[in-house]
Amino acid sequence: MEEYQKYYQIGTGIANSIAIVAGGKDVHAWGSNTQGQLGVSLLSYTTIQSTPVSVRNLNANFTQVAQSTVPLELVRNNPNAKDIGTSFAVTSDGKMFSFGSAEFGLLGYDTSSTQSSVPTQVAIPERYQVLSMTTSGLFILAVTDCRSGYYGSDCNLMNCSGVPNNSSSVCSGNGVCIAPNVCKCNAGYYGSNCESYDCFGTQSKAPNVCSGNGQCVAPNSCKCDANYTGSRCESWSCYGLAQNATNVCGGQGSCIAFNNCSCRIGYEGNMCDRWQCYGVADTIACSYPNGTCVGPNQCFCEQRYNGTTCNYWSCSSLQMNDPLACHGENNYCIAPETCLCIKGYGGKNCAPVCYGIVASSLSVCNGHGVCTAPDRCQCTSGYGGPECDFPLWAIVPILIGSIVTFCAILLPVLTAFFCTWRNKRRQHRIETEVNNRLLQDYEGGLNTEMESVDGGAQYMIKYEELEFKERM
Repeated sequence: MEEYQKYYQIGTGIANSIAIVAGGKDVHAWGSNTQGQLGVSLLSYTTIQSTPVSVRNLNANFTQVAQSTVPLELVRNNPNAKDIGTSFAVTSDGKMFSFGSAEFGLLGYDTSSTQSSVPTQVAIPERYQVLSMTTSGLFILAVTDCRSGYYGSDCNLMNCSGVPNNSSSVCSGNGVCIAPNVCKCNAGYYGSNCESYDCFGTQSKAPNVCSGNGQCVAPNSCKCDANYTGSRCESWSCYGLAQNATNVCGGQGSCIAFNNCSCRIGYEGNMCDRWQCYGVADTIACSYPNGTCVGPNQCFCEQRYNGTTCNYWSCSSLQMNDPLACHGENNYCIAPETCLCIKGYGGKNCAPVCYGIVASSLSVCNGHGVCTAPDRCQCTSGYGGPECDFPLWAIVPILIGSIVTFCAILLPVLTAFFCTWRNKRRQHRIETEVNNRLLQDYEGGLNTEMESVDGGAQYMIKYEELEFKERM
């Protein structure tokens, strides 16, 4: 025995002894080791060990050790029976270990070997804890009680997370309570209370489990919401068409959930069967009924309408906003080939009206001219008058008659006027000549004669002479 080594509990047999080192942290044994009852390797130690050795693989606090005793009667009849020995040790948590001979089932667990030098726990059910033990020959008696966490007359009851092990809901109903608060989960379940499981790699409580369209009710088992199908609730339809059908959502969107279409840009409506043309709903777009919205911002114009939104038309091949449409002049092209005319204009294209006849008529301006503006005729050659109703050749006799009449009335007047004018002019010329001659005679020395003759008489003589000559 080692010097100063203290032991506080010892068990002895016929050929060996076992003791707990003070403090309970180790167990020593000595004596015969023919059956491994010292708890050390048979190859490392002699069959007889006179010095205490430390039993291997016992890392615990020990409270009691014991050694089986072979009855003396058996030893007298069989000297080799003295080597039959089995050692036992009990830990502070109520576990019991044995090593040595397996004869008569002394090791307390099933083994095909006749001996074992390795301390092994005795097969006492886990729900029991060993309080104490005693040996009597080849018999071992252990006094047990329910281990902590176990209860019941046979210590067969325990709780897992507060639920008795014999309850159907223990371990969340997904496992077996094999020890206090220790669940052994069924396949596919996990967690301390077997409360967790997955569906196809996604945790059962995740929002996207079962494609977000159902509940994960068991491992890899989805309970799909209404209108969803498939093992993972991954299939649905939109208005009777499978989600992956080429024509689902009108071929213009994606079926992202049951009867839920996500439409392409430009399309709208539950089934993506509606769209807009330039911000106006398809049913009234394209200046309906001038045209039809056949796709996003795609107008199909009816005949006679044009423009991006079918909001234009023509009158006589001129666009409605052309200043010359409907002849201009504040006339309006209000519909295809339909003009709204102001006063003075009329007809299909608001042509000018001359004296009640539209310009496009063959009879306008009496057929002898062009109506260029309201009541304004431009006559062809040979015709005249406001309405071009007077042929110019017909005016010649009238002109001749007018000239004759004019001359018959005006000629005598003109003749009398001319004669009077001529006589006055002649008289004035004669008077001037007489005065000139008288002045010449006076200056030439005829002064005496003129003085002796009355001046007035001389003047008359000269005047008459000159008048005679003028008449001649």
